[in-house]
Formats: sequence, C-alpha cells, structure tokens
Amino acid sequence: MPGPGLVRAAADAGLDFWAVTDPRLGPPEPLVKAGIPHQRLVSADFGEVSALRTLLTALARQHDVRHVLSLAGDSGSALAAGAATTARAVHRALFPEREAAASRLPDPSALRRLIGRSGAPVDGPGPVFGVRTLTVDGMHLVADITAAGPAARPPTESQRSVIRQAVRDLLDLVGYESGAARTDVLLTARGARVVASRELGHG
Repeated sequence: MPGPGLVRAAADAGLDFWAVTDPRLGPPEPLVKAGIPHQRLVSADFGEVSALRTLLTALARQHDVRHVLSLAGDSGSALAAGAATTARAVHRALFPEREAAASRLPDPSALRRLIGRSGAPVDGPGPVFGVRTLTVDGMHLVADITAAGPAARPPTESQRSVIRQAVRDLLDLVGYESGAARTDVLLTARGARVVASRELGHG
C-alpha cells in the first residue's frame, strides 16, 4: 500500500517494482499517475490474511522480488496494520538471511545521542518538515517533503536540497539499508537538523 510519492521515487530511480493495494484504503489511480504500470498494480482484500499471504508469496517468487516493504500500517487502521504484519511475515519467510542482517533505525533516545555526536547544528527556531524516504540496498530515495502545520510554507528548492541531504546523511550514519521511513527535520539559520525519525514499515 505505497503512497504516490514512494511510487514516484521508485519509478524515477528505475526500480523494478509491484504494488499491492486494497481499494478500501485508497483509489489506485494516483499510483498509476505516479508511474506504476496497470499490470504491476495488484488489488487484494487486506482482511483476508491467508489469501494475502499466498498472493505476496506468489508474486515474490514468480517475479524474483527481493524486498517486500509493508507500508499499509502507516494509515492507522486495523485492516492496514494486519496487512503490514502479513507482508513482514512473508518477507521473513522468503528471505531469512536478509531479515537477520537487516538494519533498524535507533530508538528515539539513541537517535538523539547519535545526532548530538554527529556535529549537527544546534537547535533553533525554524519550520519543521516531514520527509518520507524509501531505501533499497542503501540507496535513499526521497518521496516527499511536507511542511508541518496547516499554515506552514512549502520549502524552496534550495531548502529542499538541504533537507534531503540532512536525511540521507542520517540514514547513512545509522547504516540503514532497506525500508521506508519518516524523518522530521528542523530548518534553522545554521542549517537542517534531524529531530526524529521512524520506520513506516519494514519487510
């Protein structure tokens, strides 16, 4: 259940990917517009866990899929969370060696200590931006950058460049190799500072 931004980032990077969606969680048309061919967009009932597990396993084996990223759980619904759990279980079953070696983002307190040691700019007043990324084999693709708050202004192109670099630097610093993440970045007069980061779902 990827969003259009993640589909666009994957398409722009030339990745060979499929998307499995449940129409009850969102219409498929935005994903097609974002760059996924109709034939690679698969509809499923996320409430039928056994059937979903069979579908994901068959797709991965038939098309030599090497990563299964579970993004549905980010929507907050029980239906999506169950689908995300199923996708993670499929990935663990298909790629146990990759699951054992998979990186994870540090917990919030460890992340704060890590950011402090990295020499990032000291906090100050400024807007906060949420950044969604998709990481495949250590390559961090920025899907979208969203200003926090209804009255916040979107970032300029120069600000977007600074924000993107701050997020990629963080993910490199923690050795993040695969998955989708949401990172909050504070933009100050001294530069960009990561204030929080969490995984959206991991296969």
